[in-house]
Order: sequence, then C-alpha cells, then structure tokens
Amino acid sequence: MTMEVRAPSQSVVVSIPILHYDDTESAKASRRQLKEAIYTTLFNMNVPAVCAINQATLALYAARRTSRIVVNIGFQVTSVVPILHGKVMRKVGVEVVGLGALKITGFLKDLMQQNNISFESLYTVRTLKENLCYVAYDYEAELLKDTRASSDAAGEGQFTLSRERFQTGEILFQPRMAGVIQY
Repeated sequence: MTMEVRAPSQSVVVSIPILHYDDTESAKASRRQLKEAIYTTLFNMNVPAVCAINQATLALYAARRTSRIVVNIGFQVTSVVPILHGKVMRKVGVEVVGLGALKITGFLKDLMQQNNISFESLYTVRTLKENLCYVAYDYEAELLKDTRASSDAAGEGQFTLSRERFQTGEILFQPRMAGVIQY
C-alpha cells in the first residue's frame, strides 16, 4: 500500500543545522541563501506554508522548553547553543567544536588499541561506546574507582572496558585529550 501526501494541504517545518557560530555577513548571507533555496523548492511543490527553524530550537521545543542550553552531538561536530525564549543567543556564544560521534568513537578505538583490546570492526567499537561509555560527574574521582564493565558485541564475543568507559566522554570537556585544539 502506498500513501500520498497532498503537498498543497500540508505545511512544512524544516530543521536547519547551525553551521557556524559567527554572525559575519557571509554567514548570514549563507543562511539566508539556504532558507531561500528550501522555500523556493517547497513552494514550487505547492506547499502552502514553510517554517525553517534551527535544530537546537526544535530540540528545545520538543522538550517543551523555550530557554536552555542545547548540546547537540552530531556525526562530525558538537554544537552548544544557548537559547533564551526561543531565540538563539549568538552574541552570548554559540560554540561549534569539530568533535562529533565519529571522533568520539575513534578515540575509544585508540584507547582500546593502547590497552591491547582487539576488535574486528569500528561497528563493534561504536556498539561498546553506546552500551558501556558514560560521562563522569567528577573525572578525577572516577580515576580512583573500579569502573570495569562488560558487554557482548555481536559476533565478536564479550569485551570488558574500564577507564575507557569515562575517558571517551571526557573529550567533550577536554578536547585536547583527543588531539582537538580549540581556538
């Protein structure tokens, strides 16, 4: 069974990622150009109404909030976006760091290799990251604890991680640990 949506009867909300944290004229022009291209395409499809909202604001609205700091960990970058009453506070400081899920998984892979933990695929490392890793409330205190935990990885058996579990997430707060330098 196929379903068709009649474009002329449906309004569209488009989410737009925050691509840059600066508010230079070229950044503003780039955002405007992107929105105009989206609007033009959708209006050519006879969509009656279009609203473009950045992803951080949509995430906040989904949580039924209008003011908070939204942290969005994407595939290649992490953005930290302060929002007050539904408006992105660019002047306060939106931060976009070149540290996303791919880099975090790569960092865990490096830690595992340093500790002679063998694996066959990056998928296994990602699975372990998702099942075992966490962000420590107090990194220094966590170093003193026994944090060993185990998890099965499909087709590769059981893996046990210890400090890697919280060191992986710590690069969000100390990017230099993973070789990411902030300016």
